[in-house]
Amino acid sequence: MPLDIVPDLSCLGNTPVAVELDRLARGEPWFTTQIAGLQFYDYARRDEDLDIVVMPANGDMLQLVRHPENAHDRNAIEIHWRNTRMLGHVPRDLARDVAPLLDSGASGRAYVVDAGDGEAWSCRALVVGQAATP
Repeated sequence: MPLDIVPDLSCLGNTPVAVELDRLARGEPWFTTQIAGLQFYDYARRDEDLDIVVMPANGDMLQLVRHPENAHDRNAIEIHWRNTRMLGHVPRDLARDVAPLLDSGASGRAYVVDAGDGEAWSCRALVVGQAATP
């Protein structure tokens, strides 16, 4: 799936994504993608209970959550931040390829590589692991 070179993560060496640097250098499968649906979920919204704006930082870990019961897309893969805040989804065309891999037990670890500016389609994720196999 990689259509471009491995993103330069050197400036994120003190963030959770740093654990992937050696794995990526050894050829671990990966891809980057925009996060779909940011405008419909928690991204860039204020959480009054926690007194925060839901805005992940570059390098933050994300969670890929399969949602096969989704009425609009049986291959839906939700993207969560801090385990509780839904940011959006893996885009439908990409989810069609990744969902069966996740369903078969392939690992997929995700991180923010561009936190965006609060607007739709502005946040990008890096997915690493067997679920990113082309």
